[in-house]
Amino acid sequence: MMVLVYALGTVLLTILSTILIIKYPISISKPTARGLHDEPIPSSGGIALLLSYISVSLLAVLTMGHSITLSSMILILIFGTLLGYLDDKYYLSKLIRFASQFVFALWIVSLNIELSIFLKIVWVLFIVYLINIYNFMDGIDGLATAQAIFVLLSMSILDYYYSIGHLIIFIIPLVVFLFFNISPAKIFLGNAGSYLIAILLSILFYKGSILDSNLANINYFASMLILLTVFICDATYTLISRFINQYNKSNFNLKQSLIKITTAHRLHNYQIMTIANNNHNKTTLQIMLYNFFWCLPLAYLLQIYEHLTLFFLFSSYLPYLILCYKNKSGIEK
Repeated sequence: MMVLVYALGTVLLTILSTILIIKYPISISKPTARGLHDEPIPSSGGIALLLSYISVSLLAVLTMGHSITLSSMILILIFGTLLGYLDDKYYLSKLIRFASQFVFALWIVSLNIELSIFLKIVWVLFIVYLINIYNFMDGIDGLATAQAIFVLLSMSILDYYYSIGHLIIFIIPLVVFLFFNISPAKIFLGNAGSYLIAILLSILFYKGSILDSNLANINYFASMLILLTVFICDATYTLISRFINQYNKSNFNLKQSLIKITTAHRLHNYQIMTIANNNHNKTTLQIMLYNFFWCLPLAYLLQIYEHLTLFFLFSSYLPYLILCYKNKSGIEK
């Protein structure tokens, strides 16, 4: 009964906080030539999600005697979301963003001091990259939110991760927010939301790697990469494609090229699909079908046929790589 009351409370809080931010925007996303929206829309929807997660933490403190320390997930989420909000509101410089992202990554990695220096570096780089690609992929209605729901649900299915009981507290606010975020979106996640989700997933992945000796389990990391196939593949392919495109120009300049390829654009595969579909929801649905009926089964099979790790990982990425190539992702026309 208590769980049901708590779940309903979380639903109502997320609805209320989201509606308030829509009615009284704390930041606005304005249309640009590089975007796929024609009207100003309230952003920083991640703040609404954060309020729900804060309520979860406070409930744990009040009812279960939990304490909040520097290693508490909620503190990292609060500061990460606030950084995203400041970026939404004031357009922080790339130097400040990257420096702050490295701080958050180091903070997360410090949760386990027993890691070797090499693994710490790998995890820091992965977390910073995940934060950035999640930001890159938050360009159409519903996609980034739906992807987070997919990853969390998949974690509850796969043996390497957590039970649904552990993850439902994160899933409920995302599902509620998705109703406001699908096309035509009434609110965007904004950088506040993309930072929040990327940091949340990073913490869960990182902590999961420490559970049940997963730290030494290559299949654990392979399953993690499979669940993130679309985001990693789309963002990485597009970045490389754009860099090669710049490199092939006669006036190639490394510094200017790096600045250009990290500047907002509409050349990601999911953006090209959306333009072709003329429908945000159709693209999001297509990608979720790919996730649930291709990536998730491969991640599940990976647990059974552990000697076929590379095969399942390759199989997960290949179709989407082909789609990126076919749609000429990253190539300016």
